[in-house]
Amino acid sequence: MARATVTRKTVTKQKESRFSIRASATQKKLIAQAARIKETTMSDFVLDQSLAAAQSLIAACRR
Repeated sequence: MARATVTRKTVTKQKESRFSIRASATQKKLIAQAARIKETTMSDFVLDQSLAAAQSLIAACRR
């Protein structure tokens, strides 16, 4: 059973798998800056933005 963890924004289930990407130093700095602005971790920022983009693309393709 997945454990729940408390974050600043919400209660979420513990993530069970790892997903990694490669980025240039410039790309990493840009993502880090955006994550700081959103007051979140780089990992959570990338995951949130990727999920939003994926959901939007899938919804657009179903229309």
